[in-house]
Amino acid sequence: ASRRIKKLLKCSGCGCLCNDTPTFQEHCSAVEHDDDFMFECEEVEVEVEEEANPEESPYFDLYNTSDQPLSTLFPGKFSVGGVEFPTLEHCIQCQR
Repeated sequence: ASRRIKKLLKCSGCGCLCNDTPTFQEHCSAVEHDDDFMFECEEVEVEVEEEANPEESPYFDLYNTSDQPLSTLFPGKFSVGGVEFPTLEHCIQCQR
């Protein structure tokens, strides 16, 4: 995942970070601040980690379907040490 700098608004009353002015206004009306709070914020820069594009990910989601038989829940009998298991998940759970 890559990192980038993002500008956010930081509430001077509680330090909450908001994406934009409307979000800051909504925050101020929903959160109770002390009596000295003047509805002020400051722009700050934070480093954020961007999530990888799922199409570029080296990982795969596996499901219990005939076209994805690598799922741990796919019904496929096998035996380990003389014990027969109906799925890989059963084997994994028995090893715990």
